[in-house]
Amino acid sequence: MDNHLKKKDIENLTSKFWYSHFEDGEDGCNDVYSFSEIRDDLKQRYNFHQNIYDKIVRALCFIYNRKKKHRGNFDEDLCSYLYYWLGEKIFPVVRDKTVFSNIIQMIYDELSGTNMFTTCAPLHKNIDENSFNVYKMLFDYSSDDYHINLNTVSPNTKCDKHYIETINKYINTYNDVYFSCYVNKEQKYNCDYFHKLFKKDEYTKLPSFYCKTYDEQTFSTEALSRIETRQHALVQSPNSKGNTDFVGKSYLQENSDQHRSHLEHHNHAFTVQRVSDTGAPILTDDNTEGYTSWRIYKQTTRKEQKYV
Repeated sequence: MDNHLKKKDIENLTSKFWYSHFEDGEDGCNDVYSFSEIRDDLKQRYNFHQNIYDKIVRALCFIYNRKKKHRGNFDEDLCSYLYYWLGEKIFPVVRDKTVFSNIIQMIYDELSGTNMFTTCAPLHKNIDENSFNVYKMLFDYSSDDYHINLNTVSPNTKCDKHYIETINKYINTYNDVYFSCYVNKEQKYNCDYFHKLFKKDEYTKLPSFYCKTYDEQTFSTEALSRIETRQHALVQSPNSKGNTDFVGKSYLQENSDQHRSHLEHHNHAFTVQRVSDTGAPILTDDNTEGYTSWRIYKQTTRKEQKYV
């Protein structure tokens, strides 16, 4: 049976699974003094709305309880999920990296006063919102790609536009940071963190993310026209914002002449095949059976979803 991946399937990916635990939170921490301090600080000092600081305290209660129950085998990846979940709640409110850093430090200082001690510490210091979003996307991708591979292993897998857009954002962000760290040798991102999430030699073993896009409704004339115009704009340009840009000129050609030779072209309407040693995403369109096929070469990681 063919696998049809939709927007709802995104919520079943590993990162979404764990973030949902922080979103739901837990009760039972009213007697933890440090949590009362956090609630009071967020409310009085930073003027957070009640629904936000209550959610934060409930999320802290979740990881606090989990640490108590799993002292000998606590999954430290939960600390990363906590950090990025907190950031998504706090940054839209404060919009300032100094204030954000102060709040994060306050929360973790209070956490260290519980019996969690220093199990969790802030992942990044003095981080701006854009960099935070990039690192969160990288972390989520390193967590999710195992199940993305499983979900799309069949050549008959079909994905709706929401699923495709999510994967594109992951791959675009990965490639932006990869090129910055390995090709252009820039100091734009924290390359040590990137190396921690993705082994350097793994791009030589890139499997393909392959999925046929589909719409539950019958293809319209506009949709068919859109497929046709992609024939001359197949290379997908990665960027840090996760936007999908299709350009006729290779992203590699624009950024590094030394990598142009790694593009292999074939003499048919849909020409772009793969990049052998850069990790850049490649798109292949195949207008068969009324579908559009996407083939994007991507990074593999070691993550597996844990249901404990």
